[in-house]
Amino acid sequence: MAALYLAFFCLLNPGDEVLIPAPYFSNYGPMVAMCRGTVREIEVKEENDFILSVEDLRAAVTEKSRILLLNSSCNPTGGLIDRESLQKIAEFAKEKNLFVFSDEVYRHLNFDSDEIFSIATLPGMKKRTLIIDSVSKSFAMTGFRVGFATGPVHLIELMTKCVENVYSAVATPSQYAALVAFDKGMEAMMAMKKEYKKRRDFLVSRINEMDKISCIMPKGAFYVFANIKKTGLSAEEFAERLLEKEHVAVIPGSNFSKNASGYVRISYGTSMEKIEDGLNRMERFLKSL
Repeated sequence: MAALYLAFFCLLNPGDEVLIPAPYFSNYGPMVAMCRGTVREIEVKEENDFILSVEDLRAAVTEKSRILLLNSSCNPTGGLIDRESLQKIAEFAKEKNLFVFSDEVYRHLNFDSDEIFSIATLPGMKKRTLIIDSVSKSFAMTGFRVGFATGPVHLIELMTKCVENVYSAVATPSQYAALVAFDKGMEAMMAMKKEYKKRRDFLVSRINEMDKISCIMPKGAFYVFANIKKTGLSAEEFAERLLEKEHVAVIPGSNFSKNASGYVRISYGTSMEKIEDGLNRMERFLKSL
């Protein structure tokens, strides 16, 4: 979070646009606003696996567009941008002189391949890409509050100058914990990835067996973005009534995009026992509608 904020602060001038595929992580918008920029949403659709296409990007860009923010694997949709699409996006970014923020905090949680592929590795993109990462998701170390960024030297130097005035530094014990995670924790992370895949497959199968709700198979992260349009309820109504009646918490899609009121985000970042119980309660709720 701090790295994203510092990067926006260093690069944005008043009125500059940040292009963001929507739905997107709800903290992005306020960050951009705090740094005097403007969010320009690019709606990505369920029928396209919630993946940004270069055609949609081309239609959205304006002369004020400065930064393209990508989050792959994505919170909330679980969408994962494939290599071919990233190559096309990279060529367009160079054509339009866009700087790319690549939020890769879920990069290890992709379930169709062991390949970890970043847009920064493509020709000409290293100098115009900032990679944002964290130990919170890959190593289940949320409470340690360790995130980091890598990118062009001139930007990193500017961000470093601002650190002292924003949060001073990451606590030393947390930094050492992160070093141990990268040095010795990869095997545990891969085991956790297999468990997430098992939970994902179970969750998606159960949801698609229910009436009035459906979802596509997410390729990454640990969320399902479920379509609840057949319930006739808005996302807010669905979430509130489900919580009130069955004590199951989901996040309204409208938290992530103005065009996503027909969806809710369901997390499978918990035990299989709780997932199964939550789904049983959700099914009971749906039958009561």
